[in-house]
Amino acid sequence: MSLLHFIIPYIILFFFSLTKISCQETCSSIQCDVDQPKISFPFGIKELQKDKQCGYPGFNLECNYYTKETLLKLPSTLGKLYVKDINYTKKEIRLYGGTYGCLPQRYMESGGIDISPFRGFASHTYRFYDCPLSIKSDSTASETLAFYAFAATCITAFWDAFVTPYSSTDPTQVRVNQFLIDYGCLLKASVSVPIPSRIVSNDSSLSKKQNVSIYSYNLVTDDLYLTWTDPPKNGSPGTSGTPINNGNGFYLGGKPICETAQCSQAGNEPEIDYPFVINDDHKNVGCGYPGFNLTCNILDKTVLKLPQSGEYLVRKIDYTNKEIRLYDENNCLARRLQQQSLNVNLFPFKAYAYQTYNFFNCSRSIASNASALPVTKIPCLSNQNITVLMTVSSSSTTSRDEDSNNVTTVLIHRGCQILAPVTIPIPFSAITKVSSYDFTTDDIYLTWSAPNDGRKIGENNNWKKILGITTSVLAFLVAP
Repeated sequence: MSLLHFIIPYIILFFFSLTKISCQETCSSIQCDVDQPKISFPFGIKELQKDKQCGYPGFNLECNYYTKETLLKLPSTLGKLYVKDINYTKKEIRLYGGTYGCLPQRYMESGGIDISPFRGFASHTYRFYDCPLSIKSDSTASETLAFYAFAATCITAFWDAFVTPYSSTDPTQVRVNQFLIDYGCLLKASVSVPIPSRIVSNDSSLSKKQNVSIYSYNLVTDDLYLTWTDPPKNGSPGTSGTPINNGNGFYLGGKPICETAQCSQAGNEPEIDYPFVINDDHKNVGCGYPGFNLTCNILDKTVLKLPQSGEYLVRKIDYTNKEIRLYDENNCLARRLQQQSLNVNLFPFKAYAYQTYNFFNCSRSIASNASALPVTKIPCLSNQNITVLMTVSSSSTTSRDEDSNNVTTVLIHRGCQILAPVTIPIPFSAITKVSSYDFTTDDIYLTWSAPNDGRKIGENNNWKKILGITTSVLAFLVAP
């Protein structure tokens, strides 16, 4: 038995060293074809590399079987994109849709773009419009469009598709968007899109960067530019060995060192801890759980991008009750919820329950006489001529149908215009008492189920491997 105790540790170390050496020797630079980008760490192509552990989780590429072009599959609805170039010095990858790939169409359908583990050098909101065919023959409209909008002819479902940048703080962008709406163009989507480094190289302020040169980036004909943070070559920080993806973003070769983080150095932003992680936090590579990725904007605010509902700022994360509070950066949740419903797939998050509201456009005189009704005024949607009122819909299980129907009847009879209903998540405290929650002044509350801690899974699988090897060795040594 003493001999067994002596040699078993050395046999185990021998097996692990073989794995490590094999990976290091076989992970050389490769290409899908001679005119294609060179692939090296952190990228990898499994079908061309003998050792399946080359590259790093999330940086997997593939070769088109017929054209030999290089492809990257992003986790969002953008799907597979062609790789035009990889600049390892600048950590920049250029992607395009291919001959028949319409990037604007993919942007529009995505609603929000999940590109982890990559990120944009910055991002900007673009609006997609379906315009009347007559807009091109209008000289005034044509002049405006030539400078401030991009024709997206590949979006064939539209009469005349145009894409233009939008920022509520840029007078030019506000004016152009209002011009399109006044002309009769229909706003079909509003999407935050990554923009290349050249757009953000003119000034230290992001708002100035975007205002100065945003129109020099043609979202329709140009490529998608993304960047990344280099992960460690030999495992997670503080560990050794080659990183292996166990399906949860963690590694069998050791446990990542995961520290809490914040977007603001002043300490007035939520603490980020497992299962959440900040995308560009190079100190916490390999931490977090898929779908719980956060980002920090230029104002050091914490941002969560919901797959189909866009970006929201994070006010608070309650790890004990598994609750996250979201708010709108322009303090007008009502407008956001009218444009992009939250009654969709929020995975990995979910609502405690949903509540449906009816919106009404009323004249100021009618609204001033509606104080006796159970309605709420929405200042951020109102103007000097119109007051927007809101009431609980009769379709909601938490409303009193008779009262709600009476309110709707009274407002319509008085001349108010009823708008499309909006269904939103409500907090746990409001499930039994709807009046305790007013989303016009409060936040959006979502919850989540605790995912498996991939760090623990990694450790368990590691011990299982060691146990398996040890058992095999023992069986061999004690066999007659």
